[in-house]
Amino acid sequence: FMVLDRLARRHGLVGAKMKFHAGLLEGAIAGQKCLLMQPMTYMNRSGLAVGEAAAFYKLEPQDLLVVVDDVALPVGRLRL
Repeated sequence: FMVLDRLARRHGLVGAKMKFHAGLLEGAIAGQKCLLMQPMTYMNRSGLAVGEAAAFYKLEPQDLLVVVDDVALPVGRLRL
């Protein structure tokens, strides 16, 4: 969540709303339309939010970027 919070601040994205079981911000970054999502489900159900949004916006898997921090990664590391 902290990664998306910082990204939103950096690009002036404000006005999050609840939709698709997630906090949702829509806007543009580097001239590209984007959707930032912070699922509000339990971690093992976060795919519900992503799936609903992907179906609604007709997104393909290659259109998605998932930010992951996990206990399998060293402290302070992210996987995109």
